[in-house]
Amino acid sequence: ERIALLVVILGLLVWFIPLSKAGGDFKIYMEAAAKLAMSQDPYAPPFANGLGYSYGLIFAAILVPFVQFPEVTAYLWLVLQVACLARSWGVMEKWLTKSSPDSKRIARLALILSMIWVSRFLVYNFRMVQVTPFLLWVTLEAWYQANNERGRWAYGALAFGMATKILPILLLPGWIAKA
Repeated sequence: ERIALLVVILGLLVWFIPLSKAGGDFKIYMEAAAKLAMSQDPYAPPFANGLGYSYGLIFAAILVPFVQFPEVTAYLWLVLQVACLARSWGVMEKWLTKSSPDSKRIARLALILSMIWVSRFLVYNFRMVQVTPFLLWVTLEAWYQANNERGRWAYGALAFGMATKILPILLLPGWIAKA
């Protein structure tokens, strides 16, 4: 099992090399960071790939130190996405096996089938060097930490995700209803 996982990870690392050079949506993120570094408005044209930057300023500010190395940064971002997916897998596995230790095999099967089902979307996200796997992790991590009475970690994860893209705000109604 570990050898198969290692082969998959090594395959992804090799596949990420041409993807990081193409840039995808990451060009947009890096262009916004470059504009911010030059005290320009990241939301104003001209835009990379003809698309405007629609994320938070904090995300662009985090990327400012890396504007000189866009391809390396895109590659590292893709590697981080795999780490986010691995942690998301772990969080989901903990949830699915929480009720009974006997359910571990069923949980693994459910996760594997889920990954197969979403693989088409993951491939697209990797090709476009997007933030979706990161947002999935942030959302699951926030919910997991909140359910384990670690509010500071939960709110921190949620805030970090919202600094990137507003989508994780959708967790708030659930937390308010639970309280």
